[in-house]
Amino acid sequence: MKVVCWNVQGVKKTQVLQEVKFLTRTHKPNLFFLLETMINESNIQRILPLMGFEHFDFISPINHFGGVTVLWNNEDIHASVLFKETRTIHMLVHNPNKVQNSVISGIYALAQPRDKRDFWNHLVELNKVTDLPWYLMGDFNEILCPNEKLGGQPPATTRFHCLNDFLSVINAECVQVLGSLFTWKKKIHTHLICKRLDRTMILKDWSTFYPDAYETHGNFSYRYHCHIIMSTQAHLQMAKAFSFRFQNF
Repeated sequence: MKVVCWNVQGVKKTQVLQEVKFLTRTHKPNLFFLLETMINESNIQRILPLMGFEHFDFISPINHFGGVTVLWNNEDIHASVLFKETRTIHMLVHNPNKVQNSVISGIYALAQPRDKRDFWNHLVELNKVTDLPWYLMGDFNEILCPNEKLGGQPPATTRFHCLNDFLSVINAECVQVLGSLFTWKKKIHTHLICKRLDRTMILKDWSTFYPDAYETHGNFSYRYHCHIIMSTQAHLQMAKAFSFRFQNF
């Protein structure tokens, strides 16, 4: 099973369409979350059928801010929308190969510090009533440790408390990352700053059913965020490439 998530902040609609089609051809994801779509319902209804998925659902942005979309195919899995919130779509997913149901949530977390506490507390409460393996994926607008930021001023230690406390309270862990760590970059006052704001988390026996799950990050093709991909299949090492050689005429 593969799940892709991409915060499309600042990306043109035509570019989003092209990139989704490309990622669908190359990675063949079962689920695809788009965050911060910031497009109204009429445009969403027109664009989403062009992206090559059988099913889709969405949360409209509020005052031209936010918006979450999910696209999926029911070929290798059977998925349906469990419920939707202002910034999250929760999917109920059945994997016939594992004979197991799980919850997969696409999340676009709040960025303003004054609003974050209620958001995290809400996820904690959801954890109390969810007895299925749970997988959370999206833009959490937080970093976990100092090495998840590169460039600019060193982050204050208080920046790590929110996410670490949340993981501790719900007994969750982040999925291992293969390759590049950072998912967001922006040039601020001549300094290029990179952070890992997007990530995946697992809890409630997810790792028991999918012990080989891993996360990879795409290239920064458009604007600030790159896409992230979760795969439950064991990662296969690529064969060693031949050295590059050329004849110097």
